[in-house]
Amino acid sequence: MNDSHEYSSCDTTQEELTKAISQLAESLFEDSMKSNTSFVTEMRAKFPEEMNIESIHAIVGYSLDQALTAMVIDRFPEAKNNRRLLNALMAWEKIYRITGNLVEFVHGTMVCCMDCGRWIANAYIQFVRTGDPPDMTIDEKCFWKPEFGSAMEWMTLCESIVQMQCGRSQDFVAIYSKLALNKK
Repeated sequence: MNDSHEYSSCDTTQEELTKAISQLAESLFEDSMKSNTSFVTEMRAKFPEEMNIESIHAIVGYSLDQALTAMVIDRFPEAKNNRRLLNALMAWEKIYRITGNLVEFVHGTMVCCMDCGRWIANAYIQFVRTGDPPDMTIDEKCFWKPEFGSAMEWMTLCESIVQMQCGRSQDFVAIYSKLALNKK
């Protein structure tokens, strides 16, 4: 008889699994901190005085926004002279996360929600480029579209997310609330 023990999923306790996930998350965080050491050192050299959180956000946020803008314009040169498209591209991640989380809230499950959020964010970019609302038809080849809300409601939500970057949240609250009322 073989003395080696083969582990099955039943051999791992919830506590062991939680500990392993925590250790993995901690390791990933530490790796991230190490990979950004040179950036932090450079920022400390440029701004040697003590900084409060407002200063950190202003200085680092501005640097990151400038880097993101440069990369977006490099990859999407038409955005250089199209402020609406540039703003939409700059807000892509916020659009995808907010819309994906809204779909999760309404559906009550995480299944395909972020895929749906990515589809909405990309559909919005196309809408900004062409003015044509996206096709909301769901079938076997494109099942990741939201099952609620009209194309224009989703495009309005996306536009309001872009506007939130300037602190304008009224339109966002109104359209988000309307779409959220579809909760099953």
